[in-house]
Amino acid sequence: MKSENLTEVKTGVLIPNMRNDVYHADRKYISSSGLKLVNNRVEEFYKKYVLNIREPLSEALVVGNYVHSLVLEPHTIDDEYKPCEFNRGTLKFKAFEKEWEATHTVISYKEMDQANYLASQLLSNIQFRNKIEGGLYEHSLFGEINGVHQKIKLDVMVPGSHILDIKTTKEPLSKFSIDRIIESHGHGFSAAMYINLVNTLLPPELHVKEYYLGFVSKLTGQAVVRKLRQSELDESHYYYILALENLKFYRESGDLDPLDENQILE
Repeated sequence: MKSENLTEVKTGVLIPNMRNDVYHADRKYISSSGLKLVNNRVEEFYKKYVLNIREPLSEALVVGNYVHSLVLEPHTIDDEYKPCEFNRGTLKFKAFEKEWEATHTVISYKEMDQANYLASQLLSNIQFRNKIEGGLYEHSLFGEINGVHQKIKLDVMVPGSHILDIKTTKEPLSKFSIDRIIESHGHGFSAAMYINLVNTLLPPELHVKEYYLGFVSKLTGQAVVRKLRQSELDESHYYYILALENLKFYRESGDLDPLDENQILE
């Protein structure tokens, strides 16, 4: 349940079993989803991370999170999710969600069926199974690098080897669509941040060299593992460091401070 089993945030160590709501409720540390907005979507960053204006949970996000839970930590499902017979967006679903949202993420039976299918497709892929074997599942890591408090939640980390991140997509999978998805969603940026935090904050024997994405298509059910190229990681590392510098500049300049209605802007 959302009100129980809160994990204390410790820096520089891997934290197992931190609930999604606890991880996202923290505001001191910034995640990759927030940091990647800083370079060219700073207005959206201000809205979400300064004013704390968030969009309601979408079907895509809930299904994606449920797939993660099915594959990596099925033992948490009963505590985190509440099934609903009504479809998302209906008045009955909204009423049911309001009743349970303080303690559970509400998911429709239709969404559960889709997530179960996608999870089974991933687990049927031999390359995916090979890359998660011997891994640490769903560990969080918090720390300060370059003067910025940062956090990551690792889907799978095989110590001394690689990280794998699970991604659900509504598109059919091809080499072209995967390249476009990686670029448009900033997956390379996230990879650069994850690798940097792991290799900076953790002991050398845990350091990783490679980053993989485990894609599964909601449209076709196809599951594919894609290794990020070194050229992608190098380019993304540049933009990750740039985002850290930009965030520090915006904070020091006061540009990210909430507006004072009693002052005239210059």
